[in-house]
Amino acid sequence: MEKISEDKVVIRDADKSDNEGLLSLAASSGMRGKFSFRVERKPDFFRLLQRKGNYLVKVAVMEGRIVGSVSVVEMDIFIGCKSSKAYYACDFRVHPDYRGSGLGVRLVQEIYHQSVSQGAELFFGVMLLGNREAASYLSGKLRAVPPIVAGSVFRVFQIIPSATEIKSSKYRIETVDDFRNELFSEEMKQYSFAHDYPNDIYKDTRIWCAAENGVVVAAIALAASEEFKQEVLVDVPGYLKPLMKLAEQVKWINSRMNLPRLNGNIRVLYIRSFYCRDEHQEALRILIAHARNQAYKQQYHFLTVGIDERSKYLRFFSSFPKFTLKSRLYFCNSGIAPDVFDALRQGVSFVDYSLV
Repeated sequence: MEKISEDKVVIRDADKSDNEGLLSLAASSGMRGKFSFRVERKPDFFRLLQRKGNYLVKVAVMEGRIVGSVSVVEMDIFIGCKSSKAYYACDFRVHPDYRGSGLGVRLVQEIYHQSVSQGAELFFGVMLLGNREAASYLSGKLRAVPPIVAGSVFRVFQIIPSATEIKSSKYRIETVDDFRNELFSEEMKQYSFAHDYPNDIYKDTRIWCAAENGVVVAAIALAASEEFKQEVLVDVPGYLKPLMKLAEQVKWINSRMNLPRLNGNIRVLYIRSFYCRDEHQEALRILIAHARNQAYKQQYHFLTVGIDERSKYLRFFSSFPKFTLKSRLYFCNSGIAPDVFDALRQGVSFVDYSLV
């Protein structure tokens, strides 16, 4: 498409009155890859951003219609065990009719310069591998922005729920309302880049613990995000389409594998955080199996977690029946020390896929 002259489009800060326009734009856009998704945010586009932290949304408006958007959210992050600020870039969308027009470049450059002027030093984002349209912006289009460089690759495991109820003779498995969230923070500090969550982030989670002799040795926080966002399955690899059609028709299959339908919502139960003592990985394994059963009982399609390919937990989570997506973490550094930046890029990262 030909470049759109600057006098034909207005790029400005979004406000609540833009809700319907932003919802419409989200519904027209998707993430293309081996598995393709569209993320919708009904009924309130801004609610998810408010949950994450202070945010800024830029929109591109042409003839009264929102045709592009990008957001940046200020978040508390552990970088090398130290709590810091980092800025999550998300909601980068250009309406299909205006791709290749230069709008995407202008949106990113404007929100970058405004964020830096307000103190932002480190930006990050996550992109589904195979999303060629978004990847094209990483190869030199954004000349007014520092280089965007790759970090960790994540395997996003879509673990299949299970009808099998799990019991343990060694560990006591129970849900708790007064869990010490500092244990999750201790786990996060082991990563080079991980969320430093406030305690209230766990208010909408269900926390299950495994205890031995009264001492918690493993824990898992489960969360759904349907009230904040809805993921719609747009396309899957060709080999899965016959299986999905068969599952819709055969009761025996569907009772054991509740697969989503094309162009239908995907119901996902997310593993937001987990904690495990080194010598008690079996306790964590039991909790994951228990979570699979909880997902089954609540009719979720998948139990989902994203694990860095360099993580010690990769083989552990790989052992469950699953479908696997891949995504990559990207950084843009405008001010943190080069040695700190290199360390976080080369280390093992943790990303919360329930909100990112």
